[in-house]
Amino acid sequence: MGVPWDFPGTSGPINRHERDRLLRWAEQYPTPRHLHPASLTARLRLGDRTRQPVQTAGAGHEEVVRLAATTLVWTLTSSNRFLRDRATKALVQLLLGHRDVLVSLLDRFLHEDAEKIDDPYLFERLVWVTYGVLARHGEDASQHDLLGTVARRLLTYSYGAIDSPAHASRNGLLCEAATRIVTLAHRAGAVTGEEANAVRHPHACAPIGQAPAEEDLDVLFPWRDQNKSLWGSLRSSLSPLGDFADYQVRPAVRHFSLLPLSTDYPRRPAWQRADDPVVVDPARIPAFAQSLPKSVRPALSTLAAMWSEPGLLPRRIRLRDAAQ
Repeated sequence: MGVPWDFPGTSGPINRHERDRLLRWAEQYPTPRHLHPASLTARLRLGDRTRQPVQTAGAGHEEVVRLAATTLVWTLTSSNRFLRDRATKALVQLLLGHRDVLVSLLDRFLHEDAEKIDDPYLFERLVWVTYGVLARHGEDASQHDLLGTVARRLLTYSYGAIDSPAHASRNGLLCEAATRIVTLAHRAGAVTGEEANAVRHPHACAPIGQAPAEEDLDVLFPWRDQNKSLWGSLRSSLSPLGDFADYQVRPAVRHFSLLPLSTDYPRRPAWQRADDPVVVDPARIPAFAQSLPKSVRPALSTLAAMWSEPGLLPRRIRLRDAAQ
């Protein structure tokens, strides 16, 4: 039984079967000819098997694409991850040749109606759709203007007002996609370095506030209701043994330092030390020699061998890091 979806700004309510037809139509939408990959010369075959060129939609079809894209963007609010994945790919294919529709979707969903929508699934997926369209465009001549337009929209909508529900500080996936887009625009010269600095961490964000009490969570997100699981699987994923806590929260917490902000961090990050000369502490060479097999210990445990053997480079770097 299909559930009718009646989204604002679309052509009307649609059920599950109409939604699937719309997804198939968008997935098979013709790719603009200038974005086709270079094709090799095919060998001759018997008979006339010439493939007829695909008829792409003209300017009069723009409104149809806008309505279809708007409907597909609303499907990004679904809790079904597989549906969101399919709609994301379909939107990328649909919007390849319709840059004005893409920009209008950003204007509406990330700015004009962001307060009414307030859905992180929709915000993050729409920005990833934008990144997919830009990535598919590659280095064509029209890419520069589109990159600049989209990057400045994101810098305004997702890195501007911190009270916006579409702000990058509230959504890590949105921030990742927006950062990639702005970085592409900066490399292409479509935005200045000063503008691109807005995507660097740390971002300004609204006050987080106090976490809700356990009893409040029980009221807002009950575990079960008459033997029917409601929020149990979600809340269990936040426990120390849950997947989300184990794979997302725990690795992030490990990156936090216990040093106060007034204390300088004692070691520079690895990317700053990449070009530093390797420093070997002679006092640590005996311990290093003990870690080698006895058969190669005499040949590889000298200071001269460490500088001459390329295979010892990872060990030399560890010695350098330990000495700093």
